[in-house]
Amino acid sequence: MTRSVGFVLVWTVLAAGPAWALKTESLYPALLDTVYVDTLPVPLNAQGEYVPETPYVLVHTLVGRDGRVKDTRILDAGISKVDSAAVATVRRSLFKPGVSEGKPTAVWVVMGVQFPPHLRTVVWMAGSVWGTRPSPPAPVRIAPRGSALAICDSLYSSFDAGLRHHWSWSEHPNDPSSDDLCVLYSEWQDREEAYGADLRKYLVARGWSEVLPPEKWAGGTRLKFRRGGLLLMAKGAWDDHQQDDVVQDSSFWKIVVGDRSHSEGQLLEILNRWED
Repeated sequence: MTRSVGFVLVWTVLAAGPAWALKTESLYPALLDTVYVDTLPVPLNAQGEYVPETPYVLVHTLVGRDGRVKDTRILDAGISKVDSAAVATVRRSLFKPGVSEGKPTAVWVVMGVQFPPHLRTVVWMAGSVWGTRPSPPAPVRIAPRGSALAICDSLYSSFDAGLRHHWSWSEHPNDPSSDDLCVLYSEWQDREEAYGADLRKYLVARGWSEVLPPEKWAGGTRLKFRRGGLLLMAKGAWDDHQQDDVVQDSSFWKIVVGDRSHSEGQLLEILNRWED
């Protein structure tokens, strides 16, 4: 009778095993789960850094919400005693826990352990099989309708996709752009012929008035157009020879668009700063 009762009890535990195990395992993620977190755990008692030309053991380490190690797996099994010593070392480690959506969360990381001769044990964080959550995409900046920046957007989208939005290029900090002022440079190699002539036709077809015919300057030719409260000035430079017809032949162009808050002199000053 005692054996029967014992058998029944054992069978009951075994039968309940999967549900019990599932409930327990749900507290922690599986090693191969793909989970993004905002920040990975930070070891609080890491010891030293990777020592070159010294064998190391990599240990998959589950860091719980309390910053303590909950589970370990050897990445590539080697010498049993060394692996065991590495696991024992990692299990004594404490961490600042990983964070997901503002809350501590359990995270798998990879810890490296080395036992260099004549040095104490070295423990360092090698990375994680998981990654930090990608940053949300920046909102698309929509220029106000009729603004200088909107004009630059239209030039980029419908005239020359090779134009570089200068305000997004940090290598030219002297030419910042905003809603009321924008600066563009042509991608020179993309439009080899009649760039200036095409630009004039494009602007006239869209209601821009040419203030002056193309005027020569020391390095090439300038264009000047107005529409409403906006002033557009463009400057083309010689490609190779001073005798070239810049409007027809040059692909080196800079375009400045500004509203009434910027004087013609200010725009001209910006225009004359060629690739600062």
